[in-house]
Amino acid sequence: MDYFPHKIEDFAVGRRASEFDMLSDYSGGEDTDPGEDMRIFKSGKGFAKHVWEWRFALQVEDASSKDSKERLWLVVDNHAAQALLGLEDDATK
Repeated sequence: MDYFPHKIEDFAVGRRASEFDMLSDYSGGEDTDPGEDMRIFKSGKGFAKHVWEWRFALQVEDASSKDSKERLWLVVDNHAAQALLGLEDDATK
């Protein structure tokens, strides 16, 4: 079995908080805009709030086949990671 990213501390990624975070199925955007962060700061609102989420990939293999070791990569998002690891919170702790 393998995993990615190779440093376990990189399993959590930060993103700018959004007004859509209250929606249960919102997974956040992929991109953050440093220019937007600077505009928020210069407007007097301080630094943009960031939310930390789990995001990593695991390589798994077929356990039912003794002869061939077929492998595939599974991308684990925040909600799946919480279920897999038995956590109730995002990657903030």
